[in-house]
Amino acid sequence: MTCEVRLRIKTMWLGATRSHDKVRRFRKNDKRDIVLDISTWLWALKNALPVGSNISVSTIRLPLSLRAPTLVLYRDKHERMYEGITPNTVLTFPVFFTACPPPNVDEGMRAPTLEEFKQLLSFVGERVGLSPYRSEEGWGRFKVESIKENDSEKDS
Repeated sequence: MTCEVRLRIKTMWLGATRSHDKVRRFRKNDKRDIVLDISTWLWALKNALPVGSNISVSTIRLPLSLRAPTLVLYRDKHERMYEGITPNTVLTFPVFFTACPPPNVDEGMRAPTLEEFKQLLSFVGERVGLSPYRSEEGWGRFKVESIKENDSEKDS
């Protein structure tokens, strides 16, 4: 199953890779897309699971990168500079789910339904955030605007 996810950024999402100009920037690929830290996303989703859940986050395939929206420079209270994504920016990207976990991983577990995935992602957006800096400071928080199954798969 493949779906389209739309997130609205609520608090600054900051880059973390130090550059020669001492600005912490997002990692980017050759197309200038933002490279996602997939392990951080999966860690956050796994920590959003209810205790005893039979959902496997290893069935969730996130994109390796996102089309970079307009990025801004942000100076924090310690005078450090960051490249950032501003609040109210909407990010849209595809997510693919495998039918079951890879062999020898999470045996007996299953992929989340779209509603369960939305709940997990909503928890991450409200409580954890995906900026690489301390979540208690509230960086990288977002709201899940929508998660829609791709129509082409519904028809097949």
